[in-house]
Amino acid sequence: MCVRKQGLFVKDDEQANLPEDGMLIETINSSICRRASHVGGKVLGQFPPLLPRCQAVIRTSYNSAITVPVEGPVNDIRELLRVAETKACRIAAWASCTSLHREKNFWLDNFFWVEVVPVTVGGMPEVDQHAGQLATQLEIVEQQLSKAFESLKACVDDGIGTSLGASAESRSAALKRAELFIKAQDPHEVKRVFDRYCNPSTRVIDTEDGFASALRDLGIEPGAESVQNLFNWMDLDQVGGLDCEALCRSLRMSNTPVVQWAAAMPVASLLGLCLEWVLPTRASVTNDPLRQLAAIAAEDVDCAVESFAQAVKSLLKKRLSDLAVSLRLLDAKAGEAKPGVGHNKFVTVKMSAGIVDDFHKGLTDRVGLPRPDIGKAMMEEHCVLPGCRERFTTSNYGVTTEPRREFEIVLDPSNCTREDCLDKHDKEVRQLRSPEVLLQGDLARGAGLDLHEVRAVVLYTGPMFVVYNAVLRQFPAEDWRRFTGEGVNRYATTIFVLVSAVVKIARVMKLPTGLELFRGTGGKMELPESFFKADPQGRMGYMEFGFLSTTASKEVALEYSGVKGGSTPMVLRIVTGSIDRGACIKDLSQYPGEREYLWVPCSFIAPDGPLSVELVTSEEGNSESGVVTIVPVRINANLKTETVEELVEGKKIRHLEGFRYQILEVRRNLENLALSGGAEDKLAKDPWREMRQQEWVEVGGNLDSLGPGQSDGTTITFTVAGFVSKLVGDVEAVRQRHSLLPAANYHNDRIYRRVVEEMLRAGSAAMSAMRSYLEDEQKSIELLMRDSCFSSHGAFLSFLWRGIG
Repeated sequence: MCVRKQGLFVKDDEQANLPEDGMLIETINSSICRRASHVGGKVLGQFPPLLPRCQAVIRTSYNSAITVPVEGPVNDIRELLRVAETKACRIAAWASCTSLHREKNFWLDNFFWVEVVPVTVGGMPEVDQHAGQLATQLEIVEQQLSKAFESLKACVDDGIGTSLGASAESRSAALKRAELFIKAQDPHEVKRVFDRYCNPSTRVIDTEDGFASALRDLGIEPGAESVQNLFNWMDLDQVGGLDCEALCRSLRMSNTPVVQWAAAMPVASLLGLCLEWVLPTRASVTNDPLRQLAAIAAEDVDCAVESFAQAVKSLLKKRLSDLAVSLRLLDAKAGEAKPGVGHNKFVTVKMSAGIVDDFHKGLTDRVGLPRPDIGKAMMEEHCVLPGCRERFTTSNYGVTTEPRREFEIVLDPSNCTREDCLDKHDKEVRQLRSPEVLLQGDLARGAGLDLHEVRAVVLYTGPMFVVYNAVLRQFPAEDWRRFTGEGVNRYATTIFVLVSAVVKIARVMKLPTGLELFRGTGGKMELPESFFKADPQGRMGYMEFGFLSTTASKEVALEYSGVKGGSTPMVLRIVTGSIDRGACIKDLSQYPGEREYLWVPCSFIAPDGPLSVELVTSEEGNSESGVVTIVPVRINANLKTETVEELVEGKKIRHLEGFRYQILEVRRNLENLALSGGAEDKLAKDPWREMRQQEWVEVGGNLDSLGPGQSDGTTITFTVAGFVSKLVGDVEAVRQRHSLLPAANYHNDRIYRRVVEEMLRAGSAAMSAMRSYLEDEQKSIELLMRDSCFSSHGAFLSFLWRGIG
């Protein structure tokens, strides 16, 4: 028999006539849990010590029970409850998601209780020594507990001046926000809210106040400035209002800083794992996990939610602890960075970056056009032109060198001395291999690299990355002036060839979509304003002028983040795609120990999620090294730059394409000239308009020059249309001959001038042949069909000269 006394549970054993169990001590609400423990604990402490062995049974109103064995001795009920605290919290977390919660009616017997049960030995309870004391004190305990719980209930109902009341109010507000959030996921509910605040005539929300009210009804409380910015940003059609679809977009983009911080936690993945954990417990006839998930029972959902809540609680406590430490370290660093002598290490500069318009201009706008004589141009850029003898020191390995020296030892590694390979710690870490040997490697052959491209990659992986990026970024300004000779030598050919190699390697290398890459920014650079603030077209981000080196190792990126000395430690986190991807150049690197993924210059970097701070600990894990800002970004690789083949073939392709358009124009001009000059009338009077086929072949006629229908196998009938097609065919034959020339010939000025002149002359010759037929009465169509247009052109010029004479 169970006797219930307002939160006090006593089970009477009719045989022993003595109480065997303890009483209620916890409730579902966390604040009431603490209060009940505090109030009730003083009374429970009056019980005599428990038996050496006992157990706690945690029961809920849903008849669920968890038994916690406790090996004694246990001195009092409070100690036993502390032992069972973990299990109790798990039950509490589960119950908070059920209908057990009743606003302000926190009757303790509505939730769960803990029974303390002595362990029996030989079928007899070991309670005799305490039976009398328990029986005599029970009535006093009931009275004191009833008084304490009445006070507790009044505190909850009033909700004034106590931490318990404040907690209940906060919980109620949180539950309301959660309910609104769930409603906001329903498009029908969003539509109802939109209808409430939209202008009935225009069907848009046309005021910022109405927009803010709609957001509040859907559980979002943005500030006034955020409302204004979001309203203007979502008005894509610039009509001065937002339609329902714009309101839906606003819900997805109006996250508060706390929501953005929480978004960095893997909560969705955690929930998925908890749901997967319960799937095997249910028998199913399908192997489809989603169908299994749709069929799980309510008790399985409860189990998954219980596990999820406990895991989220642990995760949240750890993240909040890290956040507190991170903010403390940031505040300390901000205090150190006060203006004054000796604080130069905290000075930061804005990143040298471009905007969207710069992205579309591409690489040519930054460094100019490359030269077609690639090998000679690369040599002159490194060994002849201004800046080639400027010495510099790399920041990573401390190598001091100059462009001319680097080009010499890359072309012929036998020129490399031991001093060239030493880093700042006098360790020989640099490895120079012959480009000709690297050209035969799997990477170079798989990507289709040529020797110039291999040399360019090898140069970049050594100290020359300092020069190339300074030229591209035009920063630092002093370095740009030194390396380029005030802009004279911008290494255009070398940089174009290097981009060509990176593009080719990225196309063929194995790089799973979704792979995370990282880039440390050194701790001295700040992201440009355009990364955080949208332009009038709603675009956010910046263009990186230089090559972008990334790594798949987060630890390596943290080393380059500036966490050990910079004022703004930062790591960019990039997710690769099928098109936008870097190239792993490890196999061609002078430092093969570095697994580097290189992105082409002039790529655009856009925000891809909320920023987060991460606490970095020492290698031993026993102290904090600092705080790093993790910036999720999306990179749009600038693929406008041509590969070497495209660069070399480009001039030839452009010539042939231009020639093709000229041929189309020649045909139109011939047809118009024939029509206006009366070609059909002259043909009707031409005695040679028909001719036996055998006879025409014997005098040098070419049957291939005839059009369809002009010959029946015995007789040839010449037509104006056939004559036009024959002249166009003569011009096309010139274009066909040009297509067989090697692409390199088009970069020879003398040869290129000749092919262009021949293209123009062919068009003129075709027109002269038509004019010859129209103007020279001695010319028959049969004769012009046998001669080439160039011969006809010469004959026509002679005819004109005779006319002048």
